[in-house]
Amino acid sequence: MDMINSVYNYYLTTYAGNNKLLSNNAHKKSELREVYNNILRISRKSPLYKLDLNEDVQKYAIDLKENAYSLKEVAESLDSDSILKGAKKKANSSNENKITARYIGTESDSDSPDFDIDVSHLATPQINTGNYLSQNKLNLPRGEYSFDININEYSYELQFKVNDSDTNRTLQDKLARLVNRSDIGITAEVKKNSSDNSALSLTSVSTGLGFKPQIFSIVNNSDNLGDIVDYLGLNQMTTEPSNARFTLNGEERSSSSNTFTINKGFEISLKDTTDDETVHIGFKPDFDSIMESVSDLTSKYNQVADMAAAKAEGNGDSSRLTKELTGIYRHHKNSLESVGITSDDAGHLNIDESLVSQAIDDNNIADSLSVITSFTTELGRLADGMSINPMRYVDKTMISYPNPVISFSNPYVTSIYTGMMFNGYI
Repeated sequence: MDMINSVYNYYLTTYAGNNKLLSNNAHKKSELREVYNNILRISRKSPLYKLDLNEDVQKYAIDLKENAYSLKEVAESLDSDSILKGAKKKANSSNENKITARYIGTESDSDSPDFDIDVSHLATPQINTGNYLSQNKLNLPRGEYSFDININEYSYELQFKVNDSDTNRTLQDKLARLVNRSDIGITAEVKKNSSDNSALSLTSVSTGLGFKPQIFSIVNNSDNLGDIVDYLGLNQMTTEPSNARFTLNGEERSSSSNTFTINKGFEISLKDTTDDETVHIGFKPDFDSIMESVSDLTSKYNQVADMAAAKAEGNGDSSRLTKELTGIYRHHKNSLESVGITSDDAGHLNIDESLVSQAIDDNNIADSLSVITSFTTELGRLADGMSINPMRYVDKTMISYPNPVISFSNPYVTSIYTGMMFNGYI
């Protein structure tokens, strides 16, 4: 009785209620019945063994069963359909130099159809380029000046002073700083031409045509000592604003901005015209999400491998698990290495993220996932057997073979403290 109490106390304090993976699974009575029937089937066909049931062996059996069951759950969740379904969706553009895409919808909307875009014209801003003036001269009276910049329904007054020491260039630089600091939707810079004259250039942050033919206008204030707007040429539109023009699945569309949304799920940014190329926008699984699934598998595999190696002694039953784990890996070694999963001298699985990323690109993601799922399927079968009968991997002495005529359940094989503790089902 003390032995059973010790085992249950270890189980309750170490594993009960701590398995996050199992807590997310709901099991049917039929599945528990299948586990029970498998235990009976194994017991009837197994020889009679004598076990050294010291505390370390008991704890090891519990550790094997619990970790094997977790490994089984991870392996079963890594089939191709589950990976693709469980991975977060990420928008993908066939040419990100021309068009970029970002998915802004919800996972429930991730079955939105793909689409094709051809861009014939980008949306452009309004640009006003002033008069090119001699940089070292200034033909304005000194004093206080101001002008109004009208953007849509808003009007902004900018005030400044012309000093005795000012030149055309210093005045242009002063106004460029004033406009940029004002943060009113216009950027300013001073340009020079081949004659080394300078001009103030104003560019709207927004693009496209609205109800008016211009995005902004500039008006001189009547109380100025001179017409500063006319002198600098600030209201000379040199580039008219225009809308982006493109086709979406062959249908003509336009947009006042180069960034817009489609179907409330995709944020599209036009970078360049596509000429004769059609850019395809669609979904691809998020690499980070897939990497998380693969990392879960390798982490659980390494945990079981460490547990097996710590107990392996010579060629007995305790070394069987290490041999079976390495045997499964070696069977899939070449294909796993091709997708970036390798094994080191300690028997640990390692991931080369660059190779995994390359392997799961759009061109061969199905083939790469089939390599992984082929490995996890075989690993899942091993883990299932471990969870049903962890005593298979404990050193023991065989007493007699099973009766080939009359079979009966052998309680010493799976035992009440290993085979029957399936906490994921209760």
